[in-house]
Amino acid sequence: MSRASDLMGASAPAWTSGKTYYPSDVVKSPADNYMPYVRVTAMGSGSTDPASDSVNYKPFGARAIKSIQRGVISLTPPAQTVAVTIAAVNVAKTELRILGGVPGNSGISDLIQIVLTSQTTITATKNIAPAGATNTATASWELTEFY
Repeated sequence: MSRASDLMGASAPAWTSGKTYYPSDVVKSPADNYMPYVRVTAMGSGSTDPASDSVNYKPFGARAIKSIQRGVISLTPPAQTVAVTIAAVNVAKTELRILGGVPGNSGISDLIQIVLTSQTTITATKNIAPAGATNTATASWELTEFY
């Protein structure tokens, strides 16, 4: 077994059902592409893989990237909301970032907000554009899914 002081869990053994593990033991989860987990509770054994046992184990170290998706969302007046379909992701293991954008006619009040609304959808919303607005507001985004 490895201790949490081992660099990123690189030398950690694969987790084994029924084996006794101690606090700070680092193991690799067979159910989660052998990503490292650290035991955070008292000594014990069990039959639940660390990836599914959030009471006794927490992810350890940096998580490997599973996928990266990028795109640009555009809202042309009078549109206030646009949904974009993406490849399916695990929402709990995903980060969405705005990389930059261009407001429409009304400057900063016309900037786009984006949200990961489901495993296959990003939704963009902007404030109400003033009457007669014609410029398209855009936002560049990046979605990173981790193992």
